[in-house]
Amino acid sequence: MDKVRLHTLVSGGSFGRRANFVSDSTVAAVNIAVAIKGRAPERLQFSREDDTGAGMYRPMYVHAVKAGLDATGKLAGWQHTIVGQSVFAGTVLGSFVIKDGIDAMSVEGVFPSQYSIPQMTGDLHSTDLPIPPLW
Repeated sequence: MDKVRLHTLVSGGSFGRRANFVSDSTVAAVNIAVAIKGRAPERLQFSREDDTGAGMYRPMYVHAVKAGLDATGKLAGWQHTIVGQSVFAGTVLGSFVIKDGIDAMSVEGVFPSQYSIPQMTGDLHSTDLPIPPLW
């Protein structure tokens, strides 16, 4: 073991931060480069606390499900209501992801269902909040 030398690679999951629509980390890096007039290489690294405290938050969602059984105890109907904030509304990707008012990411895992559920209905209510969300 004394002949092994470990070089730790500083990396992380970024938790979606680098893929945000406002590119705040890129803007911060550019501001640093401008401030030092490009005199030296720079490295911008957020601590986990900074990253999770200053980044965007996952949208809050509420699901309400009503299900009914037939006389034999088998599933006979399913009504699913989803309320939450779209990650894509108001962004350049919104027109690709939101079709007929339905954000595919907001209903992912529910519609379309992987199961054959008789009389399955559902609705989505997308909220508009002043907090910019991110996945």
